[in-house]
Amino acid sequence: MPDTEERLRRLEEHARRTRLVWIVGIAFAVLWFVLPGALYVLKRYLYPGTPTSILLLYLLPFVAVVAGILVVYWRRTRRRFDTCQQCGYNLTGNISGVCPECGTAMAS
Repeated sequence: MPDTEERLRRLEEHARRTRLVWIVGIAFAVLWFVLPGALYVLKRYLYPGTPTSILLLYLLPFVAVVAGILVVYWRRTRRRFDTCQQCGYNLTGNISGVCPECGTAMAS
């Protein structure tokens, strides 16, 4: 049974990393493809004659929000090595090898 639990834990960790890769990839694609298009629309139709550097200031809040969402997602989904892999309980100083919160054995 521990073998099945270990495989399930690894599968969940892989799924978490895969989600993060997808989110980072989508954010990069948005910045790579949408940002130049938005700059073009702003410069061509909305604010003709305005320098591009000024138009970048209009898009800065968008970039900041996307970056903030990525940072919050990353911080909430990562697990530190000194926490229980099942429940996230802090195991610093634990010498018993078992999580006192959920009873899961610590990975060696």
